[in-house]
Amino acid sequence: MRIVLTALTAISCLLLLACQRQPAPAAAPLAIVALNDPANPYRGQYADWDAWIIANLDPHSSQMPGATVRQGEAALFVNIDEHGCLIPYELHARRERTGMQRGIVSAGYGSTRLLAQGPISDELQARLSAMLAGISAEGYPEIPDWLMQEPPEAAMFMPNGDVLCRLPAAESKYPDPELEGRDGVMIWQRHAADGELLGWTSGHWLELYVGSAGMPEGQLSSIPGAMLEVRALSGSGFRLLDYDGTELDPLNPPQRNLKFGNEMSRSALEFTYEGQRAGGME
Repeated sequence: MRIVLTALTAISCLLLLACQRQPAPAAAPLAIVALNDPANPYRGQYADWDAWIIANLDPHSSQMPGATVRQGEAALFVNIDEHGCLIPYELHARRERTGMQRGIVSAGYGSTRLLAQGPISDELQARLSAMLAGISAEGYPEIPDWLMQEPPEAAMFMPNGDVLCRLPAAESKYPDPELEGRDGVMIWQRHAADGELLGWTSGHWLELYVGSAGMPEGQLSSIPGAMLEVRALSGSGFRLLDYDGTELDPLNPPQRNLKFGNEMSRSALEFTYEGQRAGGME
């Protein structure tokens, strides 16, 4: 249950932080349309957590209460559309996730935000948490079990199946005499899909593929899909490189999962891993 509660708390915090930046709605309470009303366009799309939301909705509130949520309770911001219909919470969560990925503060699409808070059963909270974790995990490559035995500070997944792990040199299982006594040094480790160590570097992760002698001159910027933009230190020219240093045509880059090359923190790894397992990914 600890993992379930952690997952629910994590995504709820993300949603709540986004919500708190929104202007307060009108003071007058909304007239909420029943979930089974024939005029409700979302009728048939609701789950039992939506029924819980309606039962615990405060039509006057758009701010989190000052008191800490008590054990056995949940507190969620939800969206009510312009007609007074609750936007199904799964749809709401997907919109929020998409908005955050695009750098949008909130993906409420003009709807009113209200607070639902109250007691919730462990069983319902577990299923709600699993749904949210599953949404968070969508699109990411499968996170292997070996990686989560001792999660690194951060990790990236590459198109060829490699896993790159970022961690303090002191935490590495593969100590190197060159790094002894250098506290605070961060390194990248390159692992094959089965966990085999293929190399490490205290420099840019691209060195794991091209070596220090093969590093390009210029300013490196990561591009979604495990690609790198190399900008000249002077002038306006740039080159596009693949994760392994291969030169790419900037006008015709490879079409691949944009989650490749996305650096995931330890907490994001843990949350996504649980979401993938909850969704049946083995």
